[in-house]
Amino acid sequence: MNDLPALERLAHDLRELRKSAGNPSYTVIAVWGGQQEPPVRLGKSKLSLWFSGKSVPTDDRLDGRPFTTLVDLLEAKALQKSGTPKQGATAWQERRRAAERVKQGKRRADSSGDDRSAADKVGTSQRLDDEGLPAHEALHQECEQAATSGKMGEVDPRLRRAIRNVFGRLHDFTLQGSPQVYVDVIRDDWLGEDSDLAGLVIRHLEREELITQSTKPMCLTFVPGMKNYEIAEKGKDFVGDPVSLPKRREQLFADCRYFDERCHVLQDDFGVQVRSIFDYNVGYGVDLSEVTATGRSWRNVDMDLNEVERSARRIGTVDGVLFDRARSVHRSLMVEVEAIKKAGTNPGNRHTYHAAWKDARERSDRLRDEFTASVGCVQSTDDLGC
Repeated sequence: MNDLPALERLAHDLRELRKSAGNPSYTVIAVWGGQQEPPVRLGKSKLSLWFSGKSVPTDDRLDGRPFTTLVDLLEAKALQKSGTPKQGATAWQERRRAAERVKQGKRRADSSGDDRSAADKVGTSQRLDDEGLPAHEALHQECEQAATSGKMGEVDPRLRRAIRNVFGRLHDFTLQGSPQVYVDVIRDDWLGEDSDLAGLVIRHLEREELITQSTKPMCLTFVPGMKNYEIAEKGKDFVGDPVSLPKRREQLFADCRYFDERCHVLQDDFGVQVRSIFDYNVGYGVDLSEVTATGRSWRNVDMDLNEVERSARRIGTVDGVLFDRARSVHRSLMVEVEAIKKAGTNPGNRHTYHAAWKDARERSDRLRDEFTASVGCVQSTDDLGC
């Protein structure tokens, strides 16, 4: 079989080694991997691609040594069951590297397109992110239209699954201190049977600025000269579903409007309180500890404050910057309420509380303006991280 191309020869040799080891199922091999110390992930979809020759095993330095673990386990079983001598990890790694060179050569040839016109190149780059991936045109067109219209949640379930998978794995790598990941790891190992969607997955996450292309070699998962990706700053703080982001954006703006309305209602009521207490001397001889100057219960005012806080927290599930600004507004409104309460029940220090309320009122107005400006910035740039 030495006359086979390197990629096919590697897959053939892996299948022969598996036969010599008693032909264990992919599930059994996955269990063996999980029993290692530390555990090694040998998922069924990954193994299927390797044994069929549809994918080249990733360099062990990039993905926790699954290929070396696989051949070590199979060679040990083959020696035990059929007396097949071990060839050793070095020989298998040589085959893997040869297969990888063949695959990279095909990818470069597919993407070079020296004889194509400029218009053809533009059309192809828009369609496939020039990763040399098989094109499932109907699905790709559907996904492009859905992404453009902000309806990613309505596209093929495979793509939704693939987007969540890649974003979640990149998050895991970031937490492990290895944020930069070679594109072949994303396509061949993480996506497996969904590898044809890699270009669409990456484009969607880049479009939403949840991931970005890396250029700084900081760790072993970076491969110079190839495309590498990492979580972007906005992606690090993102806590939602990367597929349903457009819907979440709409909800964000609705929460922002509601937050502003609740603040407006509170401050209008405060204005009545201040005129009653400070201008018409209602505070003298009148106990306002239970009921406000307008007849409203302070309990209702506190409930309104709590509603402002809850709406701020809903904003925080999508955008951290807007949450910080909304939380500052809420804290300033709390100071306003406290100053009016004390002025209504302690007329002897009314002027002190009046000054405290005026300072808080000016601060609340300024913070609300900053919050409104930030919301406008997000809407105008269509960017949650503005």
